[in-house]
Formats: sequence, structure tokens, C-alpha cells
Amino acid sequence: MSKAIECCYSIDHRVDGTEVQPDDAFISSTNGGKRRKKTTRGWEILLQWKDGSTTWEAMKDIHAEYPVQLAEYALNKGIDDQPAFAWWIPYVMRKSNRIISRTKSKYWTRTHKFGIRIPKTVQEAKDIDTANHNTLWWDAICKEMRNVHIAFEEYDGDMGALAKKGYKELGMHLIFDIKMGDNFRRKA
Repeated sequence: MSKAIECCYSIDHRVDGTEVQPDDAFISSTNGGKRRKKTTRGWEILLQWKDGSTTWEAMKDIHAEYPVQLAEYALNKGIDDQPAFAWWIPYVMRKSNRIISRTKSKYWTRTHKFGIRIPKTVQEAKDIDTANHNTLWWDAICKEMRNVHIAFEEYDGDMGALAKKGYKELGMHLIFDIKMGDNFRRKA
């Protein structure tokens, strides 16, 4: 896939006549059991990329790179019962819901660890430092930014020109924690 690192949206689909038909969707085993054929052969998905361009891509590539987005597209279009989708969509949807529920239940609802308040934003970290008359959270933020700064290039110009060259603007979200073994060191 030419733009695998960019986010995309599925906007259409087509088949080329070689797709597995519903009558042929199952394989019978020697003991009489049935299982679904695991293939996406014959399906192509029209993707719209962030830069506005569109391309037709083989479903096997989209299934590997963007499984949740493709599953949601199939559910919205009502094609999730087709053999190319039916064997993997239930698993992907269960897995995505599990990941989302775990993230919500642990990180966002936890406010304290070892009796120390954990911030959710940089501004909240600054406010906690001000209230405690120290700079523990700010020091943790600065240390993390020093460590990851080498991976990023700052640019103050037009992002449109850079997007054409393959660059992508990234948002940032810090996750805060406390390390017990390091004398309750703050970590960002």
C-alpha cells in the first residue's frame, strides 16, 4: 500500500468476480465440522486519504493495516455477512471494544497512585506542582521531551507543502505515572 502510514476512510467497495460466494464460504472437515474460508480474494476498497486523494486497494492490504476502520465500514454498509468479512469482523470488533474499555477503565478513571495525584494534562501537572510548591511533574515532562525530541522536526511554515512530501503533523498526549522503585519518581 502506497500510503500505509496515513489515516484513511473507506468510501466504496467493488468485487472482480473471483470473490468467494456465500454458497462456497465454508470448508467441510473429515469429521463433519464446518469452518469459514479465510480469504478476502476478489474484493477492493476505495480509500480516501487525508490529503483528499482516493485509491483502490486490495482488501487484504486494508484488512491488515486498518482492520477496525474496515470492519466499521462493512457494518455500516451491511456487507459484514459476506464471506470475505464474516470470518474476521466479529473478532476485530470484540478486540477493539476490549481495548477501548480497558483504556477507559484504567487510565482515565484513576486519579491517584500511592496517594499521589496523577495529572491527565500538562496544565494539570503544572497546577499540581504549583499547589505542592515543587516541580516534580514539570521535571518529568522536560526529561521526556528531551528524550523524544530527537525523533521530531519542528516546522513553523505551511503544513500543506510538507504533507505533499510525506510529512505528517502529529498531536501529542502525555501519559503520567509514578514509579515506586525510584522513590516515587514522577514519569511522563
